[in-house]
Amino acid sequence: MPTLRGSDGSVYETNRELARGGEGVIVEIRDRADLLAKLYLPGQANAERFAKLRAMLADPPRDEMRLSEFKHPSIAWPLAGLNEGRRFAGFVMPRIHGGHALFNAYLVPPRGALDLDWRARHQVAKNLCIALNALHAKGYVMGDINERNILVNAQGLGTLVDTDSYQVRAGPVVHRCTVGMPEYTPPELHGQRFDRVDRSPEHDRFGLAVLVFKLLMDGRHPFAGVPTDLQRSYGKVDEWCIKSGIFPWSANAHFRKPPAARPLDSLDPRLAALFVRCFVSGHSAPAARPMPSEWIDALDRARVRLERCASGRHWRYPEGGECHLCRRAASAKARPAVGKVRPHQPPVEPRSQPVQPRPTVKPPPPVPVTTSRAAPVRTQSTSQDKVRSWVAGLIAYGLLPALIVGPVWIANLFPDAAIQIYTAVLCLCGLMFYLSR
Repeated sequence: MPTLRGSDGSVYETNRELARGGEGVIVEIRDRADLLAKLYLPGQANAERFAKLRAMLADPPRDEMRLSEFKHPSIAWPLAGLNEGRRFAGFVMPRIHGGHALFNAYLVPPRGALDLDWRARHQVAKNLCIALNALHAKGYVMGDINERNILVNAQGLGTLVDTDSYQVRAGPVVHRCTVGMPEYTPPELHGQRFDRVDRSPEHDRFGLAVLVFKLLMDGRHPFAGVPTDLQRSYGKVDEWCIKSGIFPWSANAHFRKPPAARPLDSLDPRLAALFVRCFVSGHSAPAARPMPSEWIDALDRARVRLERCASGRHWRYPEGGECHLCRRAASAKARPAVGKVRPHQPPVEPRSQPVQPRPTVKPPPPVPVTTSRAAPVRTQSTSQDKVRSWVAGLIAYGLLPALIVGPVWIANLFPDAAIQIYTAVLCLCGLMFYLSR
């Protein structure tokens, strides 16, 4: 691995490769366990990327989590550019130890790598909102919001990564975010080319609300509902609902929430109202979507109201009714396994019916078994049989010697090699036909 010089004046010796993507590779830096380097692949380290990186280094966002007692970077912002000789090569960024993609926070082990309860997921959502709020305060737009661009550790501390893909405004120049995932993209951007659109914080607010919803609703996407008309085809349901402004957890004529999903009234009323505001009112009015600061305040107020359920194993809100996880566990336990009887229900005995006596049937008398050899059947010969016998004898005593002697006699009369070969083949075919009979 090459030795590179940083824009901060330091010299960085790169080590082994950790990951590779379409734009570049992530490598370790020797003797710096807190740092990583992203090195662009040939053709990717162009002038536009260099100008964008220079603007990011000149005005970094304020990372509240890194300045707190946790000392944890919530934004993997570039720390220095890297040059190989006189050529721009990449940049240095903070290394996140023990980080997992965000979906590991709401998937139950072993599907998810993190074992975070409902209360901890409220805190993860708040930390995510704090980081995005810091970006927006500086005029940056994350753009490609999705669960793989956010890392979370076992303590619930999150980090925004892939920061060089963010939209960066440097004076009159806008370095756009050219990528995105449709299930986190607001309706007004569906069908648009991202490399031709200037994004706004309102677009980020939609993706943020989707992630907060998935964290609090056990991984459910807010637009993945069940159609009321099962005969109608919608294609990909979540994208159809996003574009149509149909939030399955609110009243509508087309979709309802999945039966096993957590109801919206199991949340704190403030949080439920923010989701409706974002996904229903915000469909036609993007400015109505809640800002990260509003989510931070609502999550803070809601988290302190959480209490243990009757089983003592889960968290719930006082007005949320029965514990959703306890109800789901009881429902799964009561559901009988296929081919088995419920353990708490005895098998149903069939009712006894009076037995009617069967009429007695006199068996037939036994038939003695005799073994007798069938007498041979003598057939009478006909005139046709005599003709067939005469022809067979003629072939056996006349044609067979001719087929054997014929090739020798013809070879003496016709010495030409081609004729000999032809005659031999002809006689051989005749012999094979005779034998096959």
